[in-house]
Amino acid sequence: MTHSFKQQVFNQLQAAYISDYTTGDRYLTFDHQRSYHFRMNLSYYYESITAKTLTKTVGIVRELIDSIFSDEQTIVIAQYIYQRKQLKKLLDPSQIRLDRFRSLLFEQGTLRLLEYSIESPLILQKIGASLVYQDFSNLNPGYPHLVNPTILINLRKEIVLHIYDDRGCDVFCKEEKDYLALTNQFQPYIESYIRDMMQLDYTVLTSPYDVRFTK
Repeated sequence: MTHSFKQQVFNQLQAAYISDYTTGDRYLTFDHQRSYHFRMNLSYYYESITAKTLTKTVGIVRELIDSIFSDEQTIVIAQYIYQRKQLKKLLDPSQIRLDRFRSLLFEQGTLRLLEYSIESPLILQKIGASLVYQDFSNLNPGYPHLVNPTILINLRKEIVLHIYDDRGCDVFCKEEKDYLALTNQFQPYIESYIRDMMQLDYTVLTSPYDVRFTK
């Protein structure tokens, strides 16, 4: 099951950028079934971006990562590689169980997928914080600079997390129960994103699987 899930995700990330599966009629699918998906605001939840609100944003990211990965011993990290050695300062080479590279099919570039052993979500929290601060080197309290798009994958729960930067993130779930639990927990940040899109004159399209937008 987990091997199949991993391969399915890797194939779809190789074929298109992950955010492409959140718009129009494209969906991330697992076992030929449409995934459950939500997008939520992170720093955009606040009225302005300051050192204080970025610290709060990291707190949201930590809560989200804990909710998805707290009981895991092995996770998968996928990266679209545009700058080399982006994870070198964050990962212990002895904990890498598998490391694969493939050429992207939609543009020039490389997709990396690695399995990594963890004792706690701490390393994932550092990756999340590094993604939050990628555009704020002047406010960064010491996290490694991480600009390659990075996706964290829970093989057991079959959940995919993409923190695209400080602004927000996408979560894809195979199981409805995980989707409902997470959307309930992070509802204020999801509603914040929906309000922002409505203010930009997007029409909200709701379904049992997600909320999408059109003009």
